[in-house]
Amino acid sequence: MRKKLTFDEITERISSLLSDDIELLKFLEAASELSKVYEINEEEEKRRLSEAKSFIEVAENDFKSAKILYESKVYSTAIYHLQQAVEKFIKAYMLMFFGLSKKVVKDYVGHDSPKAFLKLLEKFKISLNLISALTERVYELNSQMLKISSQDIRKLENIVNKNRKQIAEMSSEEIRNAIKLTVRLKEVLENKETKDEVSKFLATLKRELGKIEASDEYERNIASKITTLLNKILENLELSFKMYSNFLVLYTLSIITYPHATFARYPNERLPIEKYDENLGIIQCFGEITDLLEGVINSWKESPRYRGRY
Repeated sequence: MRKKLTFDEITERISSLLSDDIELLKFLEAASELSKVYEINEEEEKRRLSEAKSFIEVAENDFKSAKILYESKVYSTAIYHLQQAVEKFIKAYMLMFFGLSKKVVKDYVGHDSPKAFLKLLEKFKISLNLISALTERVYELNSQMLKISSQDIRKLENIVNKNRKQIAEMSSEEIRNAIKLTVRLKEVLENKETKDEVSKFLATLKRELGKIEASDEYERNIASKITTLLNKILENLELSFKMYSNFLVLYTLSIITYPHATFARYPNERLPIEKYDENLGIIQCFGEITDLLEGVINSWKESPRYRGRY
């Protein structure tokens, strides 16, 4: 078993990585990229809320319709409205929290809701690649960590485009396994111990950075940028955990539901309407799926930042 590193060992290894000028520039670029998640002025916040609200209102109607139709055993139309609810909540989420433009949501994502997450991979790939590099250095990993390139994202797009029927016909066991994994990860993210550990680590890192005596303006500027980013993360830690927890759930739901935008809506030889019966996995898991989505909706509306503003 790999020994647990002390805080000093971790910071020393991070420092050694950032001592290289090129890596330092990458870090600052990533810090700037991440800080934009939290830097929202009042005008921008109003714009995002307005755009998101237009999706949320329709999504809630789709969600209600899906549940009524399912109870009436009109399964194909129920699944179509469920897919539409998931899709619109995802679009609202991306507009509100991550600042994707309406044009991207309309032209690139369309009805293929997993593509919203691919767009985020592209938008934040510098940050994600840096986190991978830091993790490798800190924990002395020999294996290659995930490095995200534009080519990788194109490959994922092809998977989304080519595997619709296979995903649409997932068994209830496959869907439930995906849901169980998502719920486990969600519980880890929302666990108080996890939050406390992260908060403690960031606060300690900030305190240690404050002890560094910068020798020139350049170093002082770097220290200031890092401290500012840490402050933003600490101030928004609860929101961040909720945001990424909901992000995870919506990603899983996007994969499970997106093919049904086509198959459940239009008669199709690849997956005929009559296939939407009690033997289809998504029909059998309807309750678990709606429970997950309900949890995201409630969490969203209870957020102090957005409570009462829908």
